[in-house]
Amino acid sequence: EPPPEQWEAALNDPELKERMVTRESTALAYLGFPLYQGEPWNNKDFRKAIALAIDIDTILKQTVPGRFTRATSWVPTTVQGGRDNVCEFCRYDPQAAKDLLAKAGGWPRGKKMPIALGADETQESIFKAIGDQLKLNLGIDYKLVPSEEFFDLRSAQKFQGPFRNNWYADY
Repeated sequence: EPPPEQWEAALNDPELKERMVTRESTALAYLGFPLYQGEPWNNKDFRKAIALAIDIDTILKQTVPGRFTRATSWVPTTVQGGRDNVCEFCRYDPQAAKDLLAKAGGWPRGKKMPIALGADETQESIFKAIGDQLKLNLGIDYKLVPSEEFFDLRSAQKFQGPFRNNWYADY
């Protein structure tokens, strides 16, 4: 896949357009939390606040137009048994997010939330937009932590904050 800034050019390139394959996928990418770190990550209200503060539709439209769609359940409809619109917190509601963050005890003033991800331009674009939403809607500043060793760090539970996570129907 081309990086976000090259997507339009790739769509309009006659040679690439002829070879382009588009299809639905069973993949999910999402913001995971290091529950092994304890508070605030293991606080359900905190995680719900984060989920409700992110305008996924706008992020996808602005960063990767036409490439991905927002999940509305844990199991995509492309998987047998998958259903749409069964996720209560897969919506954008910044006021509910603020209320839940307050209920969860807030976020420490002046502390940046690290968001870990692999060294991938598309993911960096998406997760920067996610961080921007957290800052805009919850006042949580962030820093992206891209790494070539992302998968090893994830397996070793080395993250200090949210991280790009994914699920594929690989059976």
